[in-house]
Amino acid sequence: MKRDFTQPTQNRLKLLLNEIDREWPPFTDGLSSRDKFILDSSGAFKTLNATNSYQFSVLETNKISVNQLQKIFDEVYEVDTAYAAKFKYHTEQLKNTHDRINSKTGFVISKSNYACSTAGNRDMVLQFGVFNGRGQYGGDQSDPINHFKDMAPVIRRYFPNMSDKEIKGMLKVIQDSGCGYVALCNTLFDQYIGREDEFYETFGIPMMVNGEFNYDALIADFAASTRKDFDDFLPVGGTDPAQREMYWERYLDDRGVKVDVKFTDAVVTIDNYYSYAKDGLIIIAVNPTIIYDEKGRRIECGGHAMTITGVKDGKFTVSSWGHEYYLDPKDIPKNGDGKFVQFQQVIFGKN
Repeated sequence: MKRDFTQPTQNRLKLLLNEIDREWPPFTDGLSSRDKFILDSSGAFKTLNATNSYQFSVLETNKISVNQLQKIFDEVYEVDTAYAAKFKYHTEQLKNTHDRINSKTGFVISKSNYACSTAGNRDMVLQFGVFNGRGQYGGDQSDPINHFKDMAPVIRRYFPNMSDKEIKGMLKVIQDSGCGYVALCNTLFDQYIGREDEFYETFGIPMMVNGEFNYDALIADFAASTRKDFDDFLPVGGTDPAQREMYWERYLDDRGVKVDVKFTDAVVTIDNYYSYAKDGLIIIAVNPTIIYDEKGRRIECGGHAMTITGVKDGKFTVSSWGHEYYLDPKDIPKNGDGKFVQFQQVIFGKN
């Protein structure tokens, strides 16, 4: 049986636990003072309260809470990571043996016989989802320009004659205004966990590089493909929801991947987040942006699009610039006077 600890699966389980927790409200809710007096006089009030307490004791005894579920995910991850490390070590030893045999005898063992690809060995680790707090936490719009030599071949697949200067200019635009592109690319990798070969066949770039998801190449590929299809591929100040929907759906549709990018007027809150996220990751765009790092330091900027990855301590966890940040609902602006908040959801498997 295939283990599936991807982010959407975690979100569905957390939503179920939240529903269980809310399913049995306190019996005294909505009762008038007179009704409470009657119940108290008859002894029923005490019985009902005891029953209500029993509900919470069952939840506690069986250790089914969102926080406890996350602890289970973390503990299982550690076990699988240790196993993956051992598996990788033995695979490398087998490969070295193959190389020695090949150098001395000329006998060639096919790669499929020892399955030594790094991506394959990480399958069990990656089952826990892209945003697990280990390694890079989503894409960083500043990274592609810092890896110009690796990105240039990706962009020249679409523009063979583009000069180095033009490519650097394009990567600089991504650095300045590409947060919407990054937020969209963040949603894709979770769909291909355990299917790295299919990712390569679909997009022509490896899914993993040096043990990390290949965000930079996907961002560059998405941007170059979009620039070829649309003149105004990345406006100054970044993309709006309509552009993000059009660009991402076009990019994936051309590669045979079904996706529906939905703009919603509904307000995603801490309480309803998991009911939405069970169907697909959510992108939030706000202006101004106020977020906090893990040390509680406040970071402010103008309009910015980010991928919401979960809920923690009454705040949204978001992916931005390759790191995990926290977005407090009280810092989310209301629309008007140049301020805005926009929610989009990326649902795979639908058109």
